Amino acid sequence: MTTPCFFNKIPDTIPFKNGLLRITDKKLFKHDKKYYTTWIIPYDYSPQATCKPIIDWLSFCVGGNEDQLQLLRAYMNAIVTSRVELQRYLEIIGVGGSGKGTFIRLCELLVGEQNTHSTELKLLEKGQFETACLYGKKLITITDSQNFAGDVSVLKAITGQDTLRYERKGIQATAGFKATGLVVIAANEAISSKDYTSGIARRRITVYFNQLINSKERRDLTKEFQPYIVGLINWVLALSPEQVASYVRDTHDNVHSLHDVERENLINTNPIAAWLEERVVYDLHFSTPVGVSRSDNGQIINADKWLYPSYVQYCQDVGNKPLALNRWVPLLVELCNTQLGLNLMLNAGVT
Repeated sequence: MTTPCFFNKIPDTIPFKNGLLRITDKKLFKHDKKYYTTWIIPYDYSPQATCKPIIDWLSFCVGGNEDQLQLLRAYMNAIVTSRVELQRYLEIIGVGGSGKGTFIRLCELLVGEQNTHSTELKLLEKGQFETACLYGKKLITITDSQNFAGDVSVLKAITGQDTLRYERKGIQATAGFKATGLVVIAANEAISSKDYTSGIARRRITVYFNQLINSKERRDLTKEFQPYIVGLINWVLALSPEQVASYVRDTHDNVHSLHDVERENLINTNPIAAWLEERVVYDLHFSTPVGVSRSDNGQIINADKWLYPSYVQYCQDVGNKPLALNRWVPLLVELCNTQLGLNLMLNAGVT
């Protein structure tokens, strides 16, 4: 009778080249066949290693905001420890030369390139075999996402711990799987998708890298930071699981410097939110008809009195295609009550 193998028989461990590190007490166990594991971080663990140059650089990238620095630290911890249950993804926005590419490479070095899959959002959403590439990965990096404005159901499935298809070309599809890796997106601007619900908005963490480096001063930071990667692992693992959850899951409550970013990001990616910001004043004690959209000689009737005509007029003014009324109403209610925390009441039969 064959003795079965057990994955990570020692709970809460991370495999390094020189042993299994138990996260709770930082005790290193020698490798043994009874501690079977399917992945490894390609470095020797060293408890004395430090990473001050990387910390200083990360602090520079976020404009010295300590809470954002700790957020990046917590998210890197979540990558190493596979905290997929937090159901968040990190979106780094910045122009070329702002450091977002270097941050992606740092995250890849944290867990090793063999434990990373890099893709594009369009390929991830539309590629028949792309989700199979995510199996067993600790990190999923997405680039070139700013020009994509389609469905993001696969991204939602990854971050929501839903089952993904495992299908390879020329091979019969097998049972699905749940992603074990966290997602980091790097782009010049925030993702704009057709999904305006809180399903994707509540999973997004957006951090802007606004500190542009002069081209004459740019260096090969990946090469410079390579000797400090084990120290970076020590730094991120020094956070407790509770601290990681507070920053990654409860970002709004604990990273106050991002409040304006969250607001601007919502306006930039959700045209209903943009219309609210531009054309509507919220008053808890006031009611306004939803209305219907009718035009007279190209002018929207009652755009100054009714909600939906006002929205259609706004879309016409800015060059957007308005949503149909039957889709727009529930999205407006969901946006106001779930994402903005307002108390919007919709009376049946009001037009």
